[in-house]
Amino acid sequence: MGSTRAVAECENSGKTKQQRPEVIFHRFPTKDRGLCQAWVTKCKRDQLNPSTSRMCSDHFTPEDYERDLVHELLGRPMRKMLKSGSVPSIFIFRNPAPVNLTLRAQRIEKRQNKEICKGLLHDSQLVCDNGEGDDDSVPQNFKSSQTDGVPRVDELLLQIQVLQKEVTSLKSTLRMKNIEIANLKSINLAHQKAQKKTISEHQPNKLLDNLKGVFSTSQMQRLIQHRRAYWKTEDIVKALTVRSISLKAYRCISSTWGIPLRSLTTLRTWMKGFTCAPGILSQVIEAMKDNATGRGIMTRICGIVFDEMSLDSRVIRDPSLDQVLSHSKAQVLMVRGLCEGWKQPIYFDFDQDMTKEVLLRNVMAFQGAGYEVHSITSDLEGENRSLWKALNISLENTWFNNPANPDLKIHVFSDVPHDMKNLRNHLIDDGVLLSDGTTIDARTLWNMLSHNGKDIKLCPKFSDNLLTLKGSERMKVAPAVQLLSAHASALTKHVYPNSPSIYHFFQTVNDGFDVLNSRIPHDSKNKLKSGYGFEMEAQTNALVKLKTLLETMRFLTKQKKNPKKALLPFQTGFIISIISIQNLLQDLQKQYGMSYILTARLNQDCVENLFSVIRTMSGSSDNPSPPEFRYRLRLILLGATVQLSKKTNCEYNESLSYVSAKLLEKTLDEKFNNANEELALKKRKPLFPTPRNKSSEFAHNEGLRYIAGYLAWKLRRLSITTYGTPTAHLELKATNSPEGMTWIHLLSRGGLLIPTEDLVNTVYKLEEKFQEFLEPMQHQRNLTNKIIQKLSTKFRSVNPFLIREFVKTRLRIMIRILNENRRNEKARKRKAKQFRK
Repeated sequence: MGSTRAVAECENSGKTKQQRPEVIFHRFPTKDRGLCQAWVTKCKRDQLNPSTSRMCSDHFTPEDYERDLVHELLGRPMRKMLKSGSVPSIFIFRNPAPVNLTLRAQRIEKRQNKEICKGLLHDSQLVCDNGEGDDDSVPQNFKSSQTDGVPRVDELLLQIQVLQKEVTSLKSTLRMKNIEIANLKSINLAHQKAQKKTISEHQPNKLLDNLKGVFSTSQMQRLIQHRRAYWKTEDIVKALTVRSISLKAYRCISSTWGIPLRSLTTLRTWMKGFTCAPGILSQVIEAMKDNATGRGIMTRICGIVFDEMSLDSRVIRDPSLDQVLSHSKAQVLMVRGLCEGWKQPIYFDFDQDMTKEVLLRNVMAFQGAGYEVHSITSDLEGENRSLWKALNISLENTWFNNPANPDLKIHVFSDVPHDMKNLRNHLIDDGVLLSDGTTIDARTLWNMLSHNGKDIKLCPKFSDNLLTLKGSERMKVAPAVQLLSAHASALTKHVYPNSPSIYHFFQTVNDGFDVLNSRIPHDSKNKLKSGYGFEMEAQTNALVKLKTLLETMRFLTKQKKNPKKALLPFQTGFIISIISIQNLLQDLQKQYGMSYILTARLNQDCVENLFSVIRTMSGSSDNPSPPEFRYRLRLILLGATVQLSKKTNCEYNESLSYVSAKLLEKTLDEKFNNANEELALKKRKPLFPTPRNKSSEFAHNEGLRYIAGYLAWKLRRLSITTYGTPTAHLELKATNSPEGMTWIHLLSRGGLLIPTEDLVNTVYKLEEKFQEFLEPMQHQRNLTNKIIQKLSTKFRSVNPFLIREFVKTRLRIMIRILNENRRNEKARKRKAKQFRK
């Protein structure tokens, strides 16, 4: 068995490490047989197992070790690493090396030593028996040893005393040296700690730096130190972002994966202070008013953008507002910076067209917050055309006065990407007649496609997919831009070399769109895509050419025989946008000295992005219900944003950010009464059907009797069993005749309750007053509580639990029946439409 102390007479062992930590033990180089045999020879041992033996560092010189540069630079304790081929050279042997004898030789030597001892003992016995005797009777060898031994012993005793004094002196010196070593070690340890602290302060851990990009300071404190975290607003906003994706994702991340997030209760409590009711968002405007204080004028120059989003039109009850809703669209108004990248919704409402009064009221509210509105942008759907007409907007007048400051003009813009989509759709569906008589229609485009090539194409992006779009694909901007691009205009030169007007049509539309959709101040590759004003001459020429083309071209009728005489709405919108961008830049240059403007900030992409985020939160449904829309808009206003898919009908700009997430922290603790009662005062169509006809009297009464039995079953939860009896406990006198039989008897298998007549009469009275109270209040908020309060005041003797359950049950039934009727009506209209085809 091998030993830790491989060298003979070496006193170092495992216990030596406690007193001398600098001593280490090296393994034998068993892989190099020659070097290993050299080590074994140096050990001076008979039997030695190199695999399990160790040699201490005292037998090696400092030159045998490599220099530990890594630990020397980092200020850490040095490591002793032997150089390859090192051989131990320091050995101190007090006794001569043992001679290797055979077992037989050892036995012979042992017998000889025994005989010598016996002879010496016999001679000493003779001396004792003869007394002092004469010198002749003493053996010669004993005599010499006796005479020479006495003075040698005295000298040895004297040497022992001297050596003992030296040992005592050396021990005291060793003790002092050990104290000095301990002091030096403590000083070195303190120096290493200080050096580590300095390194940690000036050279942070890369892992922690990488984690800071993913987790906040509070989350890292919770993960690393397992301490209670003090959450900040940014942590709550991140948690809201995860919660807006889905509840399952939030629970998986926080519970299963163990990533620190705020609890759902905290999120609900934090959001409770922000109401987000339909109408002008007063909390948002108040927060932005505080933000405008001390900001430069360039930050406060903005424009208004508004659009509509389709909703699920089913009747549904909003539990937070306690209101029955049935809306088919949501109108959203946003403001965005014209000089800086910020955007913010400030108004939304259901089934509300953007009228002149609503628009001017929003302009006044935002102007009062310290901002300056210089533009409005919308598409040219029917309701918006009515708004333009009310504002007296035409080709001759493209602006109106700011109601809060008559010295300022508000310039009107059409959504240019939306106009491009309409241009592409009308070009394929109808065709266009140019001023020189050239016609461009679907046949022209298909002919261009046939000359484009199959595998290797002249224009790779010009494909048949651009000509066969259907449904919602026709509303995407990218296919329209690709179809009317510079590559397509180059292709027309190859296909129609003798028709330069076709080339000029595509090239003019492409250049004009580049100017009206600029996103960066300066584009070195295409100067037309720079901010409007950097390349004024070239950009103005492109806009003039596009304006002339739009004024002179006419689209064909459905029969493609005669061209239409008037301009289409999107043509008018294009022309008004061209005039407005020139006038807006002149006003901004005159008032604030602006040299350019990014024209992409004058389209509806910011609103379309908002709608895409809301639809993404809705999962598989593209049309959320009104409560879902309001809830998700509130999450977005508080900063919960979701990354958009690339398959959207607008461009996503990550540089734009909602400002309310940063500002509402100051105002969430304040209580605003943002319940816009205009919604309840609007004249809306009745939600619920008119009262029953006389022919349905029996069905209505039996249905109320069934509801009374259900209420009796609910009352049993309060241990009130006097309002109904199970049908299994009743015996009818005439089971074979309809007399005495009720609808409950026909349905029941013994478990339904037959209500008492007093309960039935009470339900009849409650139903009568319920219909009376419901009609004027059906669009109001807190509908359930208001009806319960009125019924409780009217019927003070009735159990309050009974009244509350009756109202909730009746509302559920009415909403379900109303949705069924609407689905049947839609199915009937769909079948009638198919029959007409």
